[in-house]
Parts: sequence; C-alpha cells; structure tokens
Amino acid sequence: MRVIYGDVSAWQENLYAVQDIMLEFLIPEAWPECRIKCAGQKMRENEVTGFFVKELRTAKRNLKKINFEHVHFHIHPTTQVNPGEEDTGYPDIYITPWEDDEEIYLAYECKWLETRANDIGKFCGNEGIGRFVHGKYASQVPVGGMIGYVFSASVQNAENKICKYMKNHTLPIPVPHATQRHGMRVLRSVHQRAGSLGRIELTHVLLPYLNPPEEIACSDGWLS
Repeated sequence: MRVIYGDVSAWQENLYAVQDIMLEFLIPEAWPECRIKCAGQKMRENEVTGFFVKELRTAKRNLKKINFEHVHFHIHPTTQVNPGEEDTGYPDIYITPWEDDEEIYLAYECKWLETRANDIGKFCGNEGIGRFVHGKYASQVPVGGMIGYVFSASVQNAENKICKYMKNHTLPIPVPHATQRHGMRVLRSVHQRAGSLGRIELTHVLLPYLNPPEEIACSDGWLS
C-alpha cells in the first residue's frame, strides 16, 4: 500500500489506500458488531450510521496490528465536521487524511434498502449517487462511496435491482469488486461528471442488516 505526501493530487490518490483499508479491514470488522447493536430493528438511517461510525472507529483502533497505522486518517460522522455547503447537504460518513483541508475527503452516503422501487431510486438517483455525480459531494476528489443497509432477505436481490435500475436509466452499470466478505456485496461504477469535475469512481457497499452473513457467489444475471 502506497502512502503519498506532497501536492493535492497526490493526497487524492492516497484516498484510494484509505478506501482499500475500509473495504478489506474496517467494514468487515465493524458491520457485524453494528448489526448486533441494532438487533434487526428498523430505525432511522442516521441512527444506524451513528452505531456504524462508532464501530468503525473501534475497529480502526483494534486493527493497528495489521500495520496500516502509518496511513493517517480520521472517520467523522456528519455532525462533527461539515465539508461542502449547507444547502447541498453533507455526507453521512466521511474520512479525512488530515484535519485542515475540508475539500479533500472520502465521502460515504448511506441509504436504507428494502429493495422497493422508492429505495432503489433514492440510492441511485439525486439523493444518492447523484450527489457525487453533480458535485455536491467530493467535488475535488475522484473517489466516493455509497453504503446500503439492506433491510430485506437477500443482498443479492438488492444488487440486482440497483444494477437493473442503473441500466434502465442509462447510468454506468456497477460491476462486482473482488472484496465480497461476510455477506456484504461490493460494486464499483465510474461516472463522468460535468465540466471540470472529471470522472469519479464510486464504490457501492451493500450490507446485510437482517439475516446472518451469507457467502454469495458473484453473478452477472442482471445484465440479461
């Protein structure tokens, strides 16, 4: 894993290292603990996210033995630091490599997913992915993330519906990422933003909320 110091573009590149740490170590460690705290109860998104942030921070402290402590970053809930402008809203979770530059951060937008059309539309539309594509979040960086709390029997079904929605709305169809652990599904899509914003790569992390974690094989069935 490379840690890069220097100009802003190099620090942006370092966000990919933080994203990898989240996917490989922190989310798989923190999410099962968060599910225990939530006990399968339907609650507000920000309540679940509050539990999740606490567990991510605990996992970060506990996993220093994995030797990524030289990658310095801070995990924030929305209420602590507010990158962006007030009238556009704030990411639910965001990570800063350092404390002084509010334009450089790794943002995650969190959504409930009961696999109903309304939930899928929020995840994929202006209230979810659109906040990155339109530059409301992460306008200065090329990477961001969506997190779906899957409140239904099948994470795979949620993945299929998201991919079908994006295909039907001529959006980039996300493809499975190699990281598929503890029942979570990880997808990635690349979006071209308007003007000078350039491209952004979004990682979509779908987390099982109800059922015990299950291992699900990658499937391309939604492409047909």
